[in-house]
Amino acid sequence: MSAFARQLQRLEKPPLSSLLAVASVVFVTAWLGIELTRESGRIASIWLANGALLAVLLSSPQKRWPSYLLAAYIANVGANTFAGDAGTLSMSLAATNSIEVICAAFFIRHTDSDSANLTRWPVLLRFAGLAVLLAPAISGIIACIILHLATGAEAGPTFAKWYLADALGIAIVTPLGIAVRNRAFTAASHSAQIPEFVISLLVLALCTFGIFFQTDYPLLFLIFPLLVVIAFRLGYTGTVTAIAIISTISIILTVMDRGPFSLIAGSELTDRVLLLQVYIACCSAMALPIVASLAERTSLAKELANSHETFLLFAENSTDMFVNTTAEGKRLYVSAGSQALLGYTPKEMMDAQTTSLLHPDDLLSHEACKWGIHLGRGNLYVLL
Repeated sequence: MSAFARQLQRLEKPPLSSLLAVASVVFVTAWLGIELTRESGRIASIWLANGALLAVLLSSPQKRWPSYLLAAYIANVGANTFAGDAGTLSMSLAATNSIEVICAAFFIRHTDSDSANLTRWPVLLRFAGLAVLLAPAISGIIACIILHLATGAEAGPTFAKWYLADALGIAIVTPLGIAVRNRAFTAASHSAQIPEFVISLLVLALCTFGIFFQTDYPLLFLIFPLLVVIAFRLGYTGTVTAIAIISTISIILTVMDRGPFSLIAGSELTDRVLLLQVYIACCSAMALPIVASLAERTSLAKELANSHETFLLFAENSTDMFVNTTAEGKRLYVSAGSQALLGYTPKEMMDAQTTSLLHPDDLLSHEACKWGIHLGRGNLYVLL
């Protein structure tokens, strides 16, 4: 049996419902992206389909990737054709999108098996560098070549529009899609945070609508404090949901010529959408690192708690004596071994003055130890 045949045998077909769901999401998001920004040219200024597909791949076993990629490719070709593209151009652009998603998924999964955990700093940095920055650049170059040969499109504007649309779509949709695939919303709905979760996001949605519906004042800065509060209070799930809410409301109203970006005199839809993309990217770049830092702190706190429990288990069952003191000599902890070694219970050791249990010959060494700790010298003193 050839190596290729063995690889085919290892592939796993996902449930039909999952394939249909992926195809439906890709078709709808691709068609909407083309239709909403059609007046700015053939390249969609908003492209969310690749971000959704990448979320599916990163949260699925690699042996299911070919099936998902094929379903997404067929849906993408259908959306392009439905939007008016010729058959060859439609298939070529869909293949370019598939290459982008494959590159992003492979780069991240190849370097880290826990590729769906964007609350870890290494994964988040790789996601930003490889999936958001590098993969869209690769597909953008291919798209420039295809569109130049097919329609004579200029390389510079084509690359800029393709790159920004795809990079923004991945930055917005992939974290949200991973949260949905990992059932983070189900966990949140069973927690005591659900009222705070709903109220916070509702307030954010109302504020975002107010900011982007009015056309008199540049109030974009008002969203940042709300987003920071949500990042601290609601964690990863709340943050990615908040970014999705901001993106959805702001994109719809900006396309309708509402909001702060309509204040720019003489601006076209392409310019407004470009600035909106930069703004949403700034929201993501501000909020997701906060979430990653908080998750890292929580993880360290859990590790510290586990380490403390392990120490207590060892100390309480050891025949040696363990003592934890402050720099001034006040005992904070004494293990059970004190009774066997010195004849004092841990409580008696805690209540007694440190110097009352020392031999007079050890007092100078004890003082030297105290001063060494105060001065940060870190010297080791052994009292026998």
